[in-house]
Amino acid sequence: MSLDNGSAAGAPAVPPYDTPAEHPVHAVYSSEDFQRLSRERGRLAWWLTGVTLAVYLGFFLWVALGPGSLSAPVAGFGSSGLLVYLLLSLAAFALVAVYLRVTTRRIVPLQGAVAARAAELLGAEGAHRTEGPDA
Repeated sequence: MSLDNGSAAGAPAVPPYDTPAEHPVHAVYSSEDFQRLSRERGRLAWWLTGVTLAVYLGFFLWVALGPGSLSAPVAGFGSSGLLVYLLLSLAAFALVAVYLRVTTRRIVPLQGAVAARAAELLGAEGAHRTEGPDA
């Protein structure tokens, strides 16, 4: 099996490979850094999704099962509905902050390691793929 990239005139052609496993991209996908990156991103996505669903499902259940409690007055603040709204907004901001913190501390360094490994494996062969159409 040969992988033909259909390159335009002047662009370096990708050498043919007998099997997809011989292609350097396969080595990138099977590297430990890429596997760790995939696990970390998946774990973060599921964790944030679960927390978000729990927070908003709890709010929806509260509205559905006890709507009268949202209009209860809170001394010096207004109603409890306003307090709940502010708490939901704070929860959303906190989730975004957690996402940004975890991403910059764990995900971005792993992406850099995977990109460096890909550049090392693909070398000049893959360089034309990152260049713009005017290159």
